[in-house]
Amino acid sequence: MLSIDQLSFALFRRRQIAKVNSGFFASPKSYASKDCTFEGWNRLSGNSHITNSHLGSMTYISSARVSNAKIGRFCSIGFESIVGLGTHPSSYLSTHPAFYSMGRQSGMTFVEKNDFAEYANVNIGNDVWVGARAILLGGVSIGDGAIVAAGAVVAADVPPFAIVGGIPARIIRYRFSNDVIAALLEWQWWDLPVEVIRGISKSFNAKTEWTLNDIRLIQQKISSWQ
Repeated sequence: MLSIDQLSFALFRRRQIAKVNSGFFASPKSYASKDCTFEGWNRLSGNSHITNSHLGSMTYISSARVSNAKIGRFCSIGFESIVGLGTHPSSYLSTHPAFYSMGRQSGMTFVEKNDFAEYANVNIGNDVWVGARAILLGGVSIGDGAIVAAGAVVAADVPPFAIVGGIPARIIRYRFSNDVIAALLEWQWWDLPVEVIRGISKSFNAKTEWTLNDIRLIQQKISSWQ
């Protein structure tokens, strides 16, 4: 059974968002709460469900659940992944939310105020790929350019351009050498105007192994246009 706000999103709000955000599209089965914000060219496919979150330009969601997250630009959030999974206290006598939450998850509560942060914010950088059915616990930060392998459970911060996988997720390797990573973090190509990115887009697929000089050549190409 759809809530009133879910029905409102399916019938009206998703179209209103598309009018003010270029390239925005949301499936009729998807949902975004009123406190979500979008930069444009976003896609919410399938039954994606997003609450209290921000999506940067070109970021898309594939039937995923996203809560309390700030997600950068050019991110790919994979099929049925979960971003911002809530947590329970392990040091209290009981893990049940009736002892610390006003949420009435089971229909009642023993407390008069929230006594534990169930949902910590998640910060995801730019150009991040979260694989299918990966889980990101609340409070984690994912660095620019990182990849989270399918099925991974991320319980700790992920460095920029790291590839992580497993339960709990651990670093498998880094996408590039240290000097290339440093150059990309300094450059921040994802903040360039879209027409500039379009002009250099073919260069992104020109190689499979990258050096610092390769990055500098692309930057010089941009400089020559100015």
